[in-house]
Amino acid sequence: MWNIEPQLDDQNKGPAMAPESSVSLAKRGMYQALNKDYAGSSYHKGHLYPVFHTNTQSCADATFTLTNAAPQDPSLNRGQWRKMEKDMAQWLKTKCLPNRAYMVTGVVPSSDPVVTVKNSTVNVPSHFWSAYCCLDNNKKPLMSRGYLVPNSNQEPQNMTVTDLDVKLSKLYSTNFMVFGGKCEAEVRVRVMVPRCTTRCQKLPNPRLVSRCRPVCRRIQRKLELVEQRRAGKGGRRQYYLFNSYSFIQLADIVTASSRLFKL
Repeated sequence: MWNIEPQLDDQNKGPAMAPESSVSLAKRGMYQALNKDYAGSSYHKGHLYPVFHTNTQSCADATFTLTNAAPQDPSLNRGQWRKMEKDMAQWLKTKCLPNRAYMVTGVVPSSDPVVTVKNSTVNVPSHFWSAYCCLDNNKKPLMSRGYLVPNSNQEPQNMTVTDLDVKLSKLYSTNFMVFGGKCEAEVRVRVMVPRCTTRCQKLPNPRLVSRCRPVCRRIQRKLELVEQRRAGKGGRRQYYLFNSYSFIQLADIVTASSRLFKL
């Protein structure tokens, strides 16, 4: 059952979500969508903050508020978007936690032309997007990715956060940065390559030096492969799949080398 945030329609109400009946009929729905707005329409209530990112029943229940939903194509909601949310949650669980992670999601309202749900003023978004940022033990960006998809049954584009910022800036017609430009993990990987070689040479133990150099070569080689894909070899789909997978591998290498060699 989807609830509302009653304080948006009636300032005398508390901040906790509640059934629609908690607000008088005269004020209900003045500043937020209601269940009736979706009734008989061809759209689902698409979660913004994903239920996959919750770990208790009470947290899961809290995502079922209509302020955490937007009209979404049913096929997208049940299919590719759901799969992306699930895969993202699984990756953060296995590759990031217990380190700190941030996840942001949003929509691009339709504007030209404006599309609304049938018999309602609720805007139907033209696009859905999501991004995450995983930090290492030193609170530096370890891994970040962005996803963008039109509100139709399509596979979300998997891209860097920088690329997502560029696309969203065009769609919003204003400068836009999901994490304020402070969580671009690719930049850190590129910085790691020359730093790795320099610091390896300064290690006091010859055994550590011999173990450190191959790590630097692995980082360099992985980065070269990713840049080849960025140049267009292998096609768009292969680039995105390879790019995402390679940077996950790079994130693992950078994490391990940072802890072992203090890079």
